[in-house]
Amino acid sequence: MKKFVSLMLALVMMLSVAAIAEEAVPSPVAKAAIGSFTPEGITPAVVSAEDAPIVNALLSQIIAANDNEAVFKSAEVEGINNYELIELVGLTLADYDESMGDVTLNIKFAASFAQNAKLLALVGLILPGETEGQSKVVWTANGVQSQIEADGSITFTFAAALAKEIANGTAVLAILQEKA
Repeated sequence: MKKFVSLMLALVMMLSVAAIAEEAVPSPVAKAAIGSFTPEGITPAVVSAEDAPIVNALLSQIIAANDNEAVFKSAEVEGINNYELIELVGLTLADYDESMGDVTLNIKFAASFAQNAKLLALVGLILPGETEGQSKVVWTANGVQSQIEADGSITFTFAAALAKEIANGTAVLAILQEKA
């Protein structure tokens, strides 16, 4: 009987650890969906790495580098190695004009975020590289704010100048969470 109880306790502990690990490491290639947004008249969209080769290639580079400070250097965020990439999606803002002002988007990711989690949202603007056929990513944390909602979704506010750059180019949105 004692062995049976010990075995059951070990099984419960293993399942608990597995559940915590699964929750703590969401997939950065998960599907995401736009909820509410302003201003009216824009057509925002998020595209997963599975559906966009450029996002998939960028995700592979980030994972291979395993060094946030090197990858996100242009964002100039102090302590960025204390964060881990949780989500990476392509981001478009069709029909946006700078005269519309700031853009607010609510995005629900496959990963659910606790309201007390410390997040860092970065926008990567994909620009032509120095070599033909190559591109470079310029990351910024300026002009983007994020807030975790009660349902685990995130509401982002993009300043008008950054929203214009997103709308006129190719952009990705990276969500990093502070490591436990």
